[in-house]
Amino acid sequence: MSAVVDASLLVAATSDAGAEGRWAEDVVRAGGLIAPHLALVEATNILRRFELEGRLGRMEAGAAARDLLLFDLELVPFTPFAERAWELRANVTSYDAWYVAVAE
Repeated sequence: MSAVVDASLLVAATSDAGAEGRWAEDVVRAGGLIAPHLALVEATNILRRFELEGRLGRMEAGAAARDLLLFDLELVPFTPFAERAWELRANVTSYDAWYVAVAE
């Protein structure tokens, strides 16, 4: 079974020691994950913000960013989903529309 995942799940799997992080790790471990290429950029940006806010230390944030690259993700390009993402523009942002289009 495949699942489309977003940046928040990837960040939780790399940086959250609580229940949400454990759940996210289980999802990642189960495999079959699909995400737009954008997901890694978004996740890296979230980790940067966490470091700047002091929620993660420099070393923790760096390790989490490196861990993102180890996930077995099928990263999909935008072009095949561009038309559908555009069709969704009235309801969601272009970023979210890409995720929705992939999930459909």
